[in-house]
Amino acid sequence: MTGTAMDDAAGVTVRALHHWDAIEPGLATWLRDIIDASARGEGIDPDSATRT
Repeated sequence: MTGTAMDDAAGVTVRALHHWDAIEPGLATWLRDIIDASARGEGIDPDSATRT
């Protein structure tokens, strides 16, 4: 949808993903990978975590 902030499964807006990938292709994926790795290091499963 144009002009709306759609959320993916992790609650990250599509607009934010496009923003980071516009800076450098693949940057959004790289950021998500390191954030997920950090969460796992703290004992959090990012695939099942929910925002409160």
